[in-house]
Amino acid sequence: MCKTNSPLFQMIDLLVKTSKVVAFLSLVIGTILFLMQISGPFSLLWILGLIFMIIAISINIILMVALIISTFSHPEMKKELLEALSLILLNIPVAFLYFCILIYIFS
Repeated sequence: MCKTNSPLFQMIDLLVKTSKVVAFLSLVIGTILFLMQISGPFSLLWILGLIFMIIAISINIILMVALIISTFSHPEMKKELLEALSLILLNIPVAFLYFCILIYIFS
């Protein structure tokens, strides 16, 4: 069991907190871009949305890999790590739904 003041615990705790913040920000920024695109089709938003997706997917994949590795290497913190991982994974169906709606509206 990790001590709460150990550097390892602090590093894992930072990974969990960072992952939760990134998952939340990805959802919020993606939703804002989606709502802006629906309110009025702007070609610049497609480019901005694509850039955002590339950056968000890259960061989320890096965090997912770190969380998965940490889950196996630090089973005593499995619950916290899997909670953070699940929040990141929840963004996938939301992004897919937004994409399908935009394709339907603009096709």
